[in-house]
Amino acid sequence: MKKGSKDRVLLHRFEKSRLSVSRFCLREGIAQAGFRRLLAESVHELKPGSGFFQAISFVETRQGWIPVVELKS
Repeated sequence: MKKGSKDRVLLHRFEKSRLSVSRFCLREGIAQAGFRRLLAESVHELKPGSGFFQAISFVETRQGWIPVVELKS
């Protein structure tokens, strides 16, 4: 298996796991720094409308606090 396809499989397993990066790396026995670099490089390969989001503020509603997010490309 080529390195690119191994990386895609690893990223897919990470997405399916719903774990934090640190827990996923611990479970897989891989270095966090290298995996975070792989995640950063994969941002350019994401489909439109998907990506990494960062909460920039919160709005209080009757249902509770809702984060207002900004897409980080």
